[in-house]
Amino acid sequence: MSLNIKTISAKDAKNKLSELRSGRGGRTSKYHPVLEAVQGRRGTQVVTLDNLSPNEVQGLRAYLYRYLDSEEWTVKSARTDDSGNNYRVFVGRDEDFG
Repeated sequence: MSLNIKTISAKDAKNKLSELRSGRGGRTSKYHPVLEAVQGRRGTQVVTLDNLSPNEVQGLRAYLYRYLDSEEWTVKSARTDDSGNNYRVFVGRDEDFG
């Protein structure tokens, strides 16, 4: 048995793994369309989502920080009602929020 051992960056490994998994019809996250919207935004546009639960905000934040540079991107959220069950989320570059 011959092992083909290489060293690649963690980012390249994450991208390759994602590419291989998606090619075989694997399940995608419900947050993937948000990631695509964030990556496709122009200039100083900010992506917003409404009526997310606290768990959805946490899941979205974790998903986006997994695939985006968390030092460059920010996920901010704010309650939209007094019950604390509905949030609005804003996703953009750090400089967009000044």
